[in-house]
Amino acid sequence: CLNTDDRGSWDSQMTDEYFHAVTEYRLTWEEIKRIGRWSLERSFAPEALKKQMLDSYEKDLAAFEANWANNDWRKALA
Repeated sequence: CLNTDDRGSWDSQMTDEYFHAVTEYRLTWEEIKRIGRWSLERSFAPEALKKQMLDSYEKDLAAFEANWANNDWRKALA
């Protein structure tokens, strides 16, 4: 999983961690999604909560991908 470890020492946030994972380790979009999924699947959360979080994760990912698939992301980021 990706995490901020010790935010007080490193002054990082999740955006920084994902940026670093992509730029330094060349993680693909599929790998990024898999890491997020695995972090939920392997959490110590109760099974019912895990299922709820995974369902929400999949729904949010689908919405995110649909939004950016239908838009010109280069134009949106300009």
